[in-house]
Amino acid sequence: MTVPSNFSDAQAKALLAAAEEAGIKVVQTVPEAASALTAYAATELAGREALPIDRNTVVLDVGATSTTATVVAVRDGLFHPLSSVSESGLGGDLFDEKLMDWFGKEFTKKTRVAVEPSNHRAQMKLRLAVEVTKKSLSASTSAPCSVESLAEGMDFHGTINRTRFDLLASSLYSRIITKVEQAIEQANLDPPNIHEVILVGGTSKLPTLSNKLYDLLPESVVVSNQIEADEVLAKGGALQVKSLLAFFPPEDASSREQFQESLSNPAVCAPEALSRPIGFVLEPELAGEPEKLAFVTLMEQATPLPARRIVDIPVESDATSEVIVALWEGEPFVKVTSPESKVEKAKGAVASAIGGVFNAVKNAAGVNGNAEDDEEEFSDEEEEDIRTAEVRATKALADLVVPLDTAKKDAKVRVTIVVNKGGKGHISAQHGAAKAVEKDF
Repeated sequence: MTVPSNFSDAQAKALLAAAEEAGIKVVQTVPEAASALTAYAATELAGREALPIDRNTVVLDVGATSTTATVVAVRDGLFHPLSSVSESGLGGDLFDEKLMDWFGKEFTKKTRVAVEPSNHRAQMKLRLAVEVTKKSLSASTSAPCSVESLAEGMDFHGTINRTRFDLLASSLYSRIITKVEQAIEQANLDPPNIHEVILVGGTSKLPTLSNKLYDLLPESVVVSNQIEADEVLAKGGALQVKSLLAFFPPEDASSREQFQESLSNPAVCAPEALSRPIGFVLEPELAGEPEKLAFVTLMEQATPLPARRIVDIPVESDATSEVIVALWEGEPFVKVTSPESKVEKAKGAVASAIGGVFNAVKNAAGVNGNAEDDEEEFSDEEEEDIRTAEVRATKALADLVVPLDTAKKDAKVRVTIVVNKGGKGHISAQHGAAKAVEKDF
């Protein structure tokens, strides 16, 4: 059974008790965020092949009466929850109420008859109708709303376009995006550190919500909604049951007992994790100037421990008799690059004019365009700062001088890194048949 990610132990136990009273046998409880991640991990979908194996994912669940944003560190197939932020009362029902209020006023304009809050029958009819309208707006730019005998025997027929609906619901969109921002902040991350958003719940299918997420997060982010948002939790739960049944030992009574006992443990827990990323630096001779070191991440921050990574480093054919492998600890940060100023753009335009011969050659080759470029250069719109997630080297962990096997000029140096609980680790490296070198850190 899936349970909301923000549920306390008491709330989860109450849900289990309710299921038992209803005659439902619950084998294991799984947080909703984990269930959604399981569904997507087990399904081959287009557009997700570019996602890194180690990534940070936001699971945004917009239910009928609540919204939950959960940040999960996905590390080599393991899910490590980092934060979860919820708001009760913020959900699809509020979007329905916005539509009910709008169409209620439209009905009054046409008929001079008000849809009173005390008229429960009319309110229920209108609510059922606007639910259909909201679903239609997820796929169309406009949608109808029709109710027979809404009030005093009068029928109602109306339409609304998505632009109008988005204006009505703008405050709700903002509140949902705020929950995402809070979850990212509580996870000690920044928006550029997010690689993926998984949408859960019928209301999450509204296109404007995805657009607002794209505005908040980097351009490279993948907003995953290929699996039906209303069904993704059920699919994840079914896949979890399937995996449990695959390992269920039907013959061995002792093993069966141990297996059943293990099911009482949480399906998702928070293991000890790496506090900072670990990786290589490309120019160890700049060790005195860490800010200039090019950092290549091998283990991301929040990787569950113990962890092991094996990487092959290419060796150039004209390499010396040895290479240096420098392992460092890093620190994530967001690099902010200011857009080019208008003065600088003007200087660039002058330089472009001076290089007219080059432009002529470019035009002759069929490349159009300085007119549009000039328009953009002198645009009155202020460009936003460019924010990118990067890692700076902060602490040297280990340096290995690896001898090269002269018989294998084009072979690669194989490096193995192991980090145990507590942060202690071991690194070893070898090239061909040459002697392996290793060091603890």
